[in-house]
This record gives sequence, structure tokens and C-alpha cells, in this order.
Amino acid sequence: MTLHREKLRLRVAVGAVLASALVLPATAQPAAGGAVLDEITVTSQRRAESIQSVPIAVSAFGPEDLDQRNVTQALDVMQHIPNVVAHNNTGLASANAYYIRGLGGTESLATVDAPVGTYVDEIYVARQSVNNISLFDVERVEVMRGPQGTLFGRNTTGGAISVAMAAPAPEVGGYAEAGFGNYGSLSFRGSVDLPVSDRVLTKFSAYWNEDDGYVNNITTGEKLNATESYGLRAALRTTFSDTLSWDLSGIYSEADSSNLLNFECNPADQSRCNGRYASTGLRVRNGAQDQFAPVVVANGKGSQPLGAESVFGLISSNLNWDIGGVNLAFITGYVRTELDFLVDFADGRQLPTISFGTDPATGLPTRYNVGTNVVLDRPVRGFPRGGFVIAQLASTDQFTQEIKVTGTLLGDRLNYVAGLYYFNERNFSDFADVFTGPTGATLVLADRIVRNRTEAMAGYAQFDYRLNDQWLATAGVRYTDEEKEFDFSDNRPQCQVTPLPATCLDSRNFASMDLDGNPATPPIAIPLDQQVDLWTPRFALNYQPSDDMLFYASATRGFKSGSQAARATQVRLLLPVGPEKLWSYELGARTDWLDRRLRVNVTAFLQENEDFQAGTAFVDANGVLNFVTRNLSDLDNQGVEIEVRARPVEPLTLTAAIGYQDIEYKLDGSKPDVDPFGFLSASAQQAECQAALAGQASPRGFPGTPTARAQGYCTGIVTNTGAFALPVRAPEWTVTLGASWEFKLPALAASLTPSVFMLYSDDQEVGTNNLSGYRSAAGVDNFARDGRFILGSFSDSHTVLNANLAYTTDDGRWLAQLYCDNCTDEAYPQSTLSNHSYLNRPRTYGFKVRLGF
Repeated sequence: MTLHREKLRLRVAVGAVLASALVLPATAQPAAGGAVLDEITVTSQRRAESIQSVPIAVSAFGPEDLDQRNVTQALDVMQHIPNVVAHNNTGLASANAYYIRGLGGTESLATVDAPVGTYVDEIYVARQSVNNISLFDVERVEVMRGPQGTLFGRNTTGGAISVAMAAPAPEVGGYAEAGFGNYGSLSFRGSVDLPVSDRVLTKFSAYWNEDDGYVNNITTGEKLNATESYGLRAALRTTFSDTLSWDLSGIYSEADSSNLLNFECNPADQSRCNGRYASTGLRVRNGAQDQFAPVVVANGKGSQPLGAESVFGLISSNLNWDIGGVNLAFITGYVRTELDFLVDFADGRQLPTISFGTDPATGLPTRYNVGTNVVLDRPVRGFPRGGFVIAQLASTDQFTQEIKVTGTLLGDRLNYVAGLYYFNERNFSDFADVFTGPTGATLVLADRIVRNRTEAMAGYAQFDYRLNDQWLATAGVRYTDEEKEFDFSDNRPQCQVTPLPATCLDSRNFASMDLDGNPATPPIAIPLDQQVDLWTPRFALNYQPSDDMLFYASATRGFKSGSQAARATQVRLLLPVGPEKLWSYELGARTDWLDRRLRVNVTAFLQENEDFQAGTAFVDANGVLNFVTRNLSDLDNQGVEIEVRARPVEPLTLTAAIGYQDIEYKLDGSKPDVDPFGFLSASAQQAECQAALAGQASPRGFPGTPTARAQGYCTGIVTNTGAFALPVRAPEWTVTLGASWEFKLPALAASLTPSVFMLYSDDQEVGTNNLSGYRSAAGVDNFARDGRFILGSFSDSHTVLNANLAYTTDDGRWLAQLYCDNCTDEAYPQSTLSNHSYLNRPRTYGFKVRLGF
């Protein structure tokens, strides 16, 4: 079947679902033997209410849904939501990149915030480095699409993920679960409720996982991308009176888990494509020996094993007080994270690159004859110090305090939620970039410490006023005042002298920087602090003609915090990045049919993003990886999302989540060609790139353009052909279809339930400037899309199949489950760095059994 036919069938399926939502009569008779769909309660408006009455695009999953989908971590949930792309970050399995409606981020460094917020028991977890939360004791997971800037605040332009952990139960009980699977995987989860009295309840939970890894390292003989993790949780609920209660809980987890670069075929023998392979010379079992010696990297970062280790700790306190129908909540949170890693991003070889020509006007590298000077496959040398390696020691301490009040006024015609919020975070990142060239010589490109602090205060309020029995109007607003400070210090020995060399990554050099390399022009100060205060309102109008139907229109604003570029290895690239702002407009329908046997929810949206933050990595003429982050353009997206759940007959449950989006960059013509730091606008950069491709002298001479400018070689959102790139991780179509059938086994007082889920994603780009390498029929490597895809940004359309078979006793005590994820072993790029493709996980399967008591 051609891709065109696949898309045509998808359009027909979507049309059929929409048609059913529009033409089914509200009085239709239920199918015989059908079963009513469960009522789902969510807190996406910061209060408990039915999901069908919420004018927000939200998906929710309870424990039964999570079991049916074999969901054990936050990443797994995101596969089942329309217009969402989710994957592990490059190198890291504890950090997830979530893209909702095309908005997301892959940077785990603490100077950058993700645009999809993660919340655990209403506590914001700011660091993306540990957002792959293990779901071992969960009551509910909610995923909100679109900006949540009024009630959830900053850094939710893409949306928010809210994890509600299970509360202690009033009776003794719990469960224990054990499992095993391929790649030597073993797992355990358990929980027990131990009430002390009617007013004091406790819960204790734990999990542990390990596996041997699925990647064969042909250089060291080790297995890579293995996992070992564990976590503990304790929860206390104290009811002082009918109006006063206190919930206190603590979570602690550690994970040794990685997403290291690997390939379907053996890099040394391309005919062997029967697994996953890597060739880095760095070792997992290094015996605490310095892997860079005799090259010096400060503070023991080189003594780490290959891989990544993370720590996550969270303490949450929620004191609830009902005062005459008004609920007052004091929500306090403390989060501690640590992320230490040593990761090779070039797999022990040189980076795939283009052989640059020389600009005759400036002597700088430029991309002449782009289509021919390409080398994709470097010989495997197994460099013992890796190819391009980042070694890091990092930690975060975060404190939040919120006072939230909810209630009703005017005889219950007016509902409100309002509050005050305080956020304080301190981050420490000690990291080095180490590069090994084609001769095996190793160079420390940078070795620095970045300390950054964020303090934010906010006030918010939302009011829902019932105009009559059918119409409800919503208005809300949040005011945020945020301050950020950054400090750089250089670890390298040559930077421990006076006077300080201008090449050192030290805050003292930011005060006077010669960005253009011209001593005749004045130096420029690069600021190391940021302050922003913004209003983020929300307006909505609901129309509810019956108990089974809700229609709404809304307009919502959100913003993503500014940042400081910190990955680069030159001061002139460590520039401030302004905040993103976003307006989102939605039309939605929440409908139940056939006496709640069929549920069809439809959302249409239009998003207008201003000052979109984008980062890119490019390889310069010396083979060195460089990082640049800027507000490159605006970004518009429009689309439709459909979620369907049906129980046509009692044993059968059907689900569908269908997303369509049309996204593109928008250029602001009012912006100057060159910003105050000498960085070209996207349109000026495109003009320069096109000139270089035409063999003309470059730069073109834009007024104020620095000679040694940052962007250089057709990068950012400009492709190597001089066109504007497609936004990343925004496939036109995403489709998830699920079905399960419960077979009753009366003789065994049990049931057997097979479940199948098909996850389809359209083709997409996963690298900012869409660079991909191909090999022609004549064996010529190229970036002109001639021949077979080898590596890079392009990710072809793909379908993933997940399935499980569950045996459950009628009393709920026993569950036995066979499962497989990615059953057909589909492989596709999820992300890219320096043109290397990072693939999804291979097929996994296993068995687990659970006893409830």
C-alpha cells in the first residue's frame, strides 16, 4: 500500500468518526447487552470534575487503563494521545522529550525549561532530566494539550502532564507484582495500606526493575542501554476533623538507564542487521578509572561509567481546610534531582559531516557543492575516549509553595479557583565536552560549571459563571513575575590564571565580548540575568444542550520562560534566549451517546506561537560540534483531535485517538537582519545560505554582521538547500486504535482479556534543520535525498503494535499478563544529534503476575 493510500484511508476514518458525532441522535437506543462507560474524574481545572464537563483538551488514564496498555512509566502514556510525540532524550532514559501540537524540547540542561510541564500531586517538576516518572502507585494520569498558563502557569505552552499518586486507603490491603521478560528483564512492584486509625492512614509502595541491555558494543563486548532502577514512596493522610485534613508523601527513586546511540546493523559489517549495535570505546565497567586519562577533565567526571545515573526525590504536603463551603489548600513541595552521565554522541568515530569549502571573501568555511562532499560512514576505530563525549555532574534543589482557594458564590452560579504561587530553584551543572579527531588526538573543547537560579511569583484566578441552564462563561488570568540569574566558571587549568584569557567560559568575560572580531567596534556585554512579568489570561464559553453534550470555545495564553544558551563552547554563542508567548484558540465537543456506551470528544485548535525557541547542533569545518539556541521565528499550528471510546457490547472495548495538524514557521518581517548580538535573523540567514550555495561570497554584507558569526553554514531552521525547514516532531497524522475483549470463564471464576493497540505516526523530521544522509544506487553518500536513507533527521511513517493477554480472577486478587511492546520490532529515528539517528526501543515482551490482598 502506498503512503498516499494510507493517508487517504486515515482521512476516510476521521471523516466517519466526525460524521458519527454529528448525526447520531441523542435519543438513540442503546445496543443490547452494552455496558456503560466509566465516569472519569479529572482535576485539569484544579478541582475535581467529570472529564466530559471540562472545556480543555484532556486525556485521562486510571489504573485499569494503564494495566491494559502495559504502562509503567510516563513515557508509555504519551503514545496513546493525539498530536503527541514522545521519546527519551539523546543519551538519557530518565529524561523525556514531549512534543504536544508541535511544541516540545530536547534540552535537559537546567538553564532551559521544557514547554510541557510535569506535575506530581500538584507539585511542578521543573527539570526535564528526571521527568520519566515511574508509575508504580498511581491513581490517575492526566495529559492536557495546549497552553495551561492560567491555572498551571509558566512552561506549559505545549501542555501539562499531571500524575496523581494513590491516596492511603482506610482498610489494610495492597498488592505485590513480579515479572520477567526478554533482555534479562526482571521487575517488582508492590504497595500496602496500613491504617493506624480511622483518622490516620498510611501507604507504603516500592518498585525495582533491571535488564541486561539490548545493544551489543562491538568494541568492548559490553551490553549497552541496560536499566537498573528502584523507587520508594510513603504517604500519610491525617483527618483532624470533618473540615481539616493533611496529606503528606515522599518519593525517592534512582535510575541507571541510558539511551545511547545504536544502529540496526553492525557498523563494522553492514550485512549483520540482526539486533542493535554500537562501537564506542568507552566502558560501562570502567572500574572507576578515568576514561579520558591522561587528558584532564575536572572533578572526576571522567571516572564515571558510560551511561547515565539519575536521582529523583519529592516531598509534597497538602493541608486542606473547608471553611463554610470554601476550600483552602496549602500545597508545599520540595524536589531534589541529580543527573550524572558520561555519554558518547559520536559512537567512537568521527561525526558524519560535510566537507566544507572556503569562502574566498572571508576565508571562513562555507557549504559549496553541498550535494557531493559528504561522508556518512566513518571507519570504526573504537576510540577509548569516545568520539564526541559530554561528561556531567548536575543537581537541582526546588521549593514551591501554593495557596489555593476554591468555592462557589451567588447560589452556586459562580465557581471560582484562585491562588498565590511561589517557586525557587537552584541548579548546579558541571560538564565537559571532549572531542577525539580522526587521528585519535583528544581535545577538551570546554569544561565548565554553570550555576543558575530561578525565582518566580504568581497570582491567579478563574471564574465560571452560569448564565442559565445551558450556558457557562469562563474568565481567568494569571500574573507571573520571574527572575533568572546565571553564572559561568571555567574548570580548565589555562583559565585559573590572571589575567583571565578571553577564551574562558567565565562570567567575567561576558561583561565585555568582542562578538564581531573587529577591534575597531565596541565590545558588547552578554547579560547573565533575565526578568519577565506576563499576564496569561483564559476565556471560554460553554454550551450544554443536554447532560450528554458539551460544546465550547476558548482562547488561552501561555508562555515558556527565557533561557541562557549554555551548551556552546565559545562565549559568543552563550547568548540569552527570550521567552516564548502563545495564544491558542479551541472549539470542542464532549459527547456521550447510546446511554453512555459511546463517547466521542472532538477538539479543533489554532495556535500562534511568538518568538519560538529553537536549538540546533552543527559540525564546523574542524569536525567540532557546535550548539546554537535562539528565538528563530514564530510558529503557527492548526489541527483536529478526536478521541473515541465505545462499549458496543459488554465484553468489547474500543478506543481511538486521532490527531491531525498543519504546522509551519512564520517569519516576523519587522525584525532586523542582525540582532544586538550579531546573530542573523532567519530570513537574513536564508539569504546568506542561498548565496553560499550559489557559489557567491559569503557573508552577504548585512549591516552589523560579525565576521566570526555564530550560525554560519545553513543551519537553524534553514536547510542545507536554502529552504526553510519543517518544524520537528509534528507529524501530520497520529492515530492510536485499541480493542479488548473480555472472555468470561465461569468455571474458573475468572476472565481472559486480549488487548491490541496500533500506534501510527506519519513521517516527520526530528532534527531542527532537517538534514538527512542518503546513499545513492551508485554508492554515493549525499544529503540530496538520492537513494536509501542512512541517518539523520527524517523519520518515515511507521506503525507500532502493542498487545497483551490478561487473566484476572473475578475477586480481583490475581492478575497474570503476557505482553509485548513494539511486537513487530519496528525501528525508526526518534531524534538526532550531529546527524546521528537515535532509534526507538526494539521489541520487548514478558510476563508478570500480581496478587492483591
